[in-house]
Amino acid sequence: MPSTGRWPQPAADGAGRGGSAQPASGTGGTARAIPGAGSSARPASGRGCSPQPASGGTANGRWPLGLAGLSALGAVLSGYLWQAKVGAAELVCGPLGDCHTVNASAFSEIMGVPIALLGMLMYLGLTGALLTVWRWPNTVLSQFGFALALAGAIFSLYLTFVEAFVLRAYCIWCLISWGLITVIAWTWGRALRRAAT
Repeated sequence: MPSTGRWPQPAADGAGRGGSAQPASGTGGTARAIPGAGSSARPASGRGCSPQPASGGTANGRWPLGLAGLSALGAVLSGYLWQAKVGAAELVCGPLGDCHTVNASAFSEIMGVPIALLGMLMYLGLTGALLTVWRWPNTVLSQFGFALALAGAIFSLYLTFVEAFVLRAYCIWCLISWGLITVIAWTWGRALRRAAT
């Protein structure tokens, strides 16, 4: 049989070659996907994409723990002043201020209740509230705790003015307590503001 001069051409469909695209003739080289050639898109594995539930301490930051430490320090300080007020401890002022004059004045009590005792109870309440906020950030106790800290800071500022302009004597421990409650209220308020935005 005479030869036609042509050899059989292999199939050009590209099947089994990993799904490589073949250019279509006469279409400007536009790639044409070969169906069923293993080029189907794989679904995303989702690794690292799903949100992870965060615990209260991580999501809310560590500021409640820091403020709880300051509140505990304030409770110890106020407890010491209360014990000195009732005569159960010796009041040591150091070279600065006149703690005895301040602690013995009429402004150191409210209806017979020592202000130092009220301050200790306030600090203990703030410590418990801050630990609760650290564990459960969305608790409504956060707003009440901030209101208590703000009231304490304002009242402590009033007592500082009394020391400066009425008694003309300063208690170094009272000034430290004023600084503590002011930092607590200011930091707490900033945290609530950031959470609201």
